Amino acid sequence: MKNIENKNFILESKYEILSFESKLQSSILSKTYEVFGFYILFFSVAEIFAVSDPIYGILLHCICLLLLSIHGPLLHKSNPLNSKLLLALIPVPLVRIVSITSPLIQFTMLQWFLVISMILFSSILMVIYLIGTDIEDYGVKLPARKDYTLEIMIVLSGLLFGFIEYQILQVPSLIEDLNLPNLLAPLVALYFGTGLLEELLFRGIIQKHSIDLMGKWNGIIYTTIIFMILHTGWQSYLDIIFVGVVGFIFSLVVHRTGSILGVSFAHAITNLSLFVLTPEILVG
Repeated sequence: MKNIENKNFILESKYEILSFESKLQSSILSKTYEVFGFYILFFSVAEIFAVSDPIYGILLHCICLLLLSIHGPLLHKSNPLNSKLLLALIPVPLVRIVSITSPLIQFTMLQWFLVISMILFSSILMVIYLIGTDIEDYGVKLPARKDYTLEIMIVLSGLLFGFIEYQILQVPSLIEDLNLPNLLAPLVALYFGTGLLEELLFRGIIQKHSIDLMGKWNGIIYTTIIFMILHTGWQSYLDIIFVGVVGFIFSLVVHRTGSILGVSFAHAITNLSLFVLTPEILVG
């Protein structure tokens, strides 16, 4: 009888089985410029519809919100930089959804600013928590001493910016009589409802993660474009361009100082000049 020797054979495949993360990494869902170009286009179309047909505008922004909420977490392991910027964009469609659905007829304009700001601040804080970045990294801190002069200059520039924007939009005043007590409520509402909120979102969160992903200039330009798109509601191409120039200046200041403090006050004073000071002093 012959002994039969058993031999183990190992079959090796030349094809590598890719993990889910690896597949995502190699798919179009992870391609930076294609992905964020797509969201620029989506925001633009949704904003155009928000002006022409608010129902479709809200629907498109809701779809965009859903896509961002799924897309961002999907890339958490395979592409963390893309994931963080996607999460940072989540409040953007919410800005328009909340502004359209909030019943302005039941509030004054100042009350309306404060009401929507509470909702949007909640979404921004949620995004900061999900990303896990320290809030000081978004510029919520005092600037260095050497930057005080620049910060003061940018704050005072808000008076000029508001004056220029009034020439474009010709908006009515938010108050009836111009006096010091009547200026306090608009300043507080505009600071928390526009200045701090928008600067934390755009020049803070979105700009940081855009620069981390795309580099300084591409990140600043991307932030500025998003900021411009969100001003489509004024239905003025000239105002969109003006807002882009101002937003770009604010972005450069924040990148230089590492603080959003100056630009948040400059933003609020711009709107105070637009909605109160210029129409009351020049027109009223």
